[in-house]
Amino acid sequence: MKDIKENYLIEITSTYKVEDNKETLNIKTTGTFKEKEGKKYIIYKEYSDTNPNKFKTCILKIENNNKKITLIKNGNVQTKLVLEKGKRIHSPYPTEFGAIMMGIFTDFIEFSSFENEAQLNLKYSIDVNSEFVSTNNIKIHAVKKDN
Repeated sequence: MKDIKENYLIEITSTYKVEDNKETLNIKTTGTFKEKEGKKYIIYKEYSDTNPNKFKTCILKIENNNKKITLIKNGNVQTKLVLEKGKRIHSPYPTEFGAIMMGIFTDFIEFSSFENEAQLNLKYSIDVNSEFVSTNNIKIHAVKKDN
């Protein structure tokens, strides 16, 4: 996976809600979409707001008939989130300041792909140390660039 051909335009819309506060973040980047051994991958770089030369490589692995998503971010600290429809998964989540125990309950996963396009929609809630934190919606749309 090290040889990433950035031949897809990727748009990510992430909305999270904490109590009455709702924030939406839109990211447009380039990356790739591929299928390997029955699993699908969306791979892209997430750049730092403060240093445009600094980035994390993000890998979304879609498996189990589109019912399980693994998000891996490689950077200063590697993070891994597992989202599985209808399940609550607890795992340590490393940060630059130390690990926290995070719980994720996935309400909704929808994935579709066509010859030159992929779409992923997720809805999940997060708790930290069993205290509710937020509800989250993520939409990822990957479209192959014109040659």
